[in-house]
Amino acid sequence: MQDHLFIARIPPEFSSEQVMALLASIGEVKNFHRPTKRETGQPETYAFATLASEELAQLAIDRLNNHIFDEKHPPLVVKFADNRQAPTNLFLANVPFTFTDEQITALFADVGAVKQFHRPKRKNGEPQKYAFLTMSSPEAAQKAVETLDGHALGDGLLPLVVKFSSERAEAEKEESAPKPKKESFKKYDELVAQIAAQLGETDSKPVNLIKRIIQKCGVEQTQAWVAETLKIEEQGGLMIERLDRRRTTGGVFFYISKMAMPPEIMNEIFPRDLWGKKKKAAKAGGQKPASAQPPVEDYKPFDWEHRAEEVQELLREEGGKVSSVKVVVVGRPDSVKINVNEVTLTMKRNFQLTHIPKGVPRPPVFATVTTVYVPLKMWNKVQEALKDPEDRLVVEGFVAIEANKPGYSVYGTLVTTANLQRARFAKSDSPEQG
Repeated sequence: MQDHLFIARIPPEFSSEQVMALLASIGEVKNFHRPTKRETGQPETYAFATLASEELAQLAIDRLNNHIFDEKHPPLVVKFADNRQAPTNLFLANVPFTFTDEQITALFADVGAVKQFHRPKRKNGEPQKYAFLTMSSPEAAQKAVETLDGHALGDGLLPLVVKFSSERAEAEKEESAPKPKKESFKKYDELVAQIAAQLGETDSKPVNLIKRIIQKCGVEQTQAWVAETLKIEEQGGLMIERLDRRRTTGGVFFYISKMAMPPEIMNEIFPRDLWGKKKKAAKAGGQKPASAQPPVEDYKPFDWEHRAEEVQELLREEGGKVSSVKVVVVGRPDSVKINVNEVTLTMKRNFQLTHIPKGVPRPPVFATVTTVYVPLKMWNKVQEALKDPEDRLVVEGFVAIEANKPGYSVYGTLVTTANLQRARFAKSDSPEQG
């Protein structure tokens, strides 16, 4: 039944409620979805709607297509959506390769029934960082977009992207109004300077990289990457591959742009990439680049279900000792009690899925209570920074299980915040290391 409509050229200042009211003047609107821009949160200029019948949908097209709001805006576009169905197909991006298909589908199963899931593979058999998923109903798909788009998968990982798979194709066809073929060099240079300032880059090398990215990938795409970078920074930043420090704002931008652009474009913009340097150094020394594959050993698979028995067997071995156990707690405290020389914090949260290397089983997700003890002197240095609701407390310390107290305790030895930590490393990153 052809009851699903695509609406385009919606004026930016026109709210979703106004669009729905316009459609409701024709007949019952069963479902309405208007995506939002990831970088600003503002509504897009296109939307999808499902009316109560095919006759009403056709009537809406007859009456509202080419509807003129005023002389400042182009006429409205109302037509049947290409798929002729209410949207249930979703596109996922920024899916970590360490996450299995089962883990991704389980995440969406908490929102609604999943009918189909497909995640393409690379040539080496590794999963891609994007996937396609079909929910059981338009309502479940809408809820999945609202709930999981931008979902935090863990520290150091990009937030999950969830959108209707038909959005890009429909939008590109109707929203691609003719643009000037070439901007003036002056305006071009001004844009490069503006983006460099947003990213905190002043050296000529990263500034020239920004200019090459605009030339090869376009202004709109570059600005989208900048917006995504700033959003990641607001959420706490992104760790480098070694996970021992955070990237600078410019480092995040170069990283996500590298990951998103086609390989042939990336090689033109970043010709001296790290792997290329290693190959040249190995060739100069008469050596072949080291293989990324470890030697094949006859290891027995780890029996996760019976891990307790395996650990008990390992405990019979002697000779080793633990010299130190430290953890890093990142988040915002639920409660704070300031004592004479010490501050006690509590955090009650569900653990989010974090970056786990390939081969390590996924940790269980459970509610827990974390009690943190920090020196009053250290707390005084971060108390002002935590007035920013977007900042997060970062505590490194020793962990212990205390009797007669739920959860676990952390005895802090280093206390800072995400914003203070980023400021500390602001000048230590480079675009080539991205």
